[in-house]
Amino acid sequence: MQTRRLLAIHPAVLLATVAALVSCGSSQNATCAPTDVDCFMSHLVVRDAAGVDVPVTFIDAAAIASLSAATGTSASAPRLTSGPASLQFPYGTQVVDVLLPYRMAFSFADPNGCQPVVGFTLSKGGKKSRSTGCFPGLRDHRTSGSFIRYVGFAADAPDGASFDLDMVTISSVGCVSIDNPLNLITADGAHPLGSPGVAAGVSAQIPMTISVSISPPPAPVTGGSSSCTAAWDCGTSAQCKTVMGGQSGTAGPFASLAACNQWRQSYFAGGVCSSGCH
Repeated sequence: MQTRRLLAIHPAVLLATVAALVSCGSSQNATCAPTDVDCFMSHLVVRDAAGVDVPVTFIDAAAIASLSAATGTSASAPRLTSGPASLQFPYGTQVVDVLLPYRMAFSFADPNGCQPVVGFTLSKGGKKSRSTGCFPGLRDHRTSGSFIRYVGFAADAPDGASFDLDMVTISSVGCVSIDNPLNLITADGAHPLGSPGVAAGVSAQIPMTISVSISPPPAPVTGGSSSCTAAWDCGTSAQCKTVMGGQSGTAGPFASLAACNQWRQSYFAGGVCSSGCH
């Protein structure tokens, strides 16, 4: 039986301004409707511990599900032994432009001696994304270990969103094609799963579920003092300054101290609510 662990990942800052939104099909400043899991999947972003983009291979989600169902209880199937079960992103941000203070550490066990391929499938209300986004594994000759990744979406969700992310690990005997997810799953990148061309010894974990939420727009101020604001300062962080559009500034006004503190918790934990907040 798999164990789900809860670890909320809170981005530290919010973009000061949001670029004009365009359709999901655009390569930049995309917008995804709250229920459009295929849109979010098409804008999946994975980065390594150094913040460098990791290539993502998109594979038919049905193929991943079939492999997982057929091999998930195999003795050679890889396993995640720790990792996040919850991701939280603030409203109005594209994850590629947000400074994330906490790295997402995953631990794994793989009898094959690989850092396994990891795949993400999104689901909402029983509907799954057509594709699974996979990033490569590594021939590290270790049957257990850990790695760090940042995961998010290069798209805005102006109305907020919530969905599930099913995370699966995939490996093969001898670590064959572990660095090429397409070849790993479909043998030579052409044969569909279940055909004679599928490589022997490939196995996948039963998915673990990670809940994802993107905050909706903040409620408009309908009362309270217009002097209730939150002051923020990037200090010596050049990346923070770039993301926020300046060295320091204010957010608000807010209707109450509670509303100001909610903004701080979601967007800039180091912000300070003014004396006008009650």
